[in-house]
Amino acid sequence: MTLVEFFEACVAENICSSLVKAPDKIIFVGDNRKTMLKHADRYKAFFESRDICIEFEVVSVNRHDVATIVDALEKIAEENNDCIFDLTGGGELYIFAAGMVCERFKDDPNKRVQMHFININNQNIYDCDMDGEHLQKTGPLRFSVADDVFLYGGKVVYNDERTSGTHRWKMTQPLSSDIMKMWNICKVNCKGWNNQTNLIRDLDECTGKEDPQLDDASGKTAKEYIIIRDSSGSFDPDSRIIKELKNAKLINQYSSGKADEIVFQCKNETIKRCLKTSGLILELRIFLAALNSKDENGESTYNDVQTGVLIDWDNVLHPEAQRVDVENEIDVIMMHGMLPVFVSCKNGDVQIEELYKLNTVATRFGGKYSKKVLIAPALFERDGTESFRNRCREMNILLIDDVHKMDANELDSVVSMLWKIGSYQSRYTNN
Repeated sequence: MTLVEFFEACVAENICSSLVKAPDKIIFVGDNRKTMLKHADRYKAFFESRDICIEFEVVSVNRHDVATIVDALEKIAEENNDCIFDLTGGGELYIFAAGMVCERFKDDPNKRVQMHFININNQNIYDCDMDGEHLQKTGPLRFSVADDVFLYGGKVVYNDERTSGTHRWKMTQPLSSDIMKMWNICKVNCKGWNNQTNLIRDLDECTGKEDPQLDDASGKTAKEYIIIRDSSGSFDPDSRIIKELKNAKLINQYSSGKADEIVFQCKNETIKRCLKTSGLILELRIFLAALNSKDENGESTYNDVQTGVLIDWDNVLHPEAQRVDVENEIDVIMMHGMLPVFVSCKNGDVQIEELYKLNTVATRFGGKYSKKVLIAPALFERDGTESFRNRCREMNILLIDDVHKMDANELDSVVSMLWKIGSYQSRYTNN
């Protein structure tokens, strides 16, 4: 079977039919041969990684000249006995030309020319040639975060490739419980949490050191310890946040015998990481909600979720010392089938530049089906809040600024619906 795709910049429209049923050959028809060849190479590598061998061809046409398009499609139909024109992508002239060619070949017993359309959002397949037949799904229409970025020409960089790369979290029940405890402490005053964690980060002297000399036989290493040396008295060991962390048994406080030194032993390395990275706990709470989200059939809402995603734009990693890579980090990316949701989590101050970054990365690595979400619980403290909201509307970015007021069930419900971004657009951005 030969699949004819009217080439689009949108990856989902280019390969959705191939995910339904892998063809023997895919022919891209479009007006930019160079771009089509680049995409074809990526798609070929994507399918080969799944042990699926597909031949790719490209045919260049003038997209404004219907006669040229008709001639090209007729030649394809004549050279390939079993053709399907995929109408999911392509402009009106492509679709018109496909209809003309399909009509010309409908009574030819030696040729089989069909047309179909796939709704990317609900994944329904529609017969467009009125023969009562259409492709039957043989696999799910979905791919991972790393697949999505790769298919758009980039690469997810992991922390075994670069120190600042994406961390592969292993979400266990104890870790889930600890995340919930920390979020419940944080959400009382998100900006206060940020201030406290930034202070801990700045004052901690344990980073990079060997196991501190403490009277402790637990076998823990410096990865779990925080040593605060504060001669100025700016750190308050009796603050609400510190007290609640102790009560939740997430940290223990030790006396080192030095007047200007405070020592904390964290429950584990993850807790320490959260206490030294101001916005991490909000990211992990959203990450956890997405991981646990289920649809009405009990299936996972998101087939892949990653947090702290470092994206290299050209899929070519250079030594860190050269610093020539174009990279961006997105706090959380969720995949609902082929629909990517890009989420920026800002627990404290948020600048207008964050909107441009989110919009740019989501457009580049998600195309027209990407969803863009900004979660900013401290937005109300920002000057010019209304103009900021207006810019979110203009850029079609969903703004959620009251996540700290939600109970656990409500927050989980909202996250489960982010891929249906229109459902919550007015609720949170038209206040």
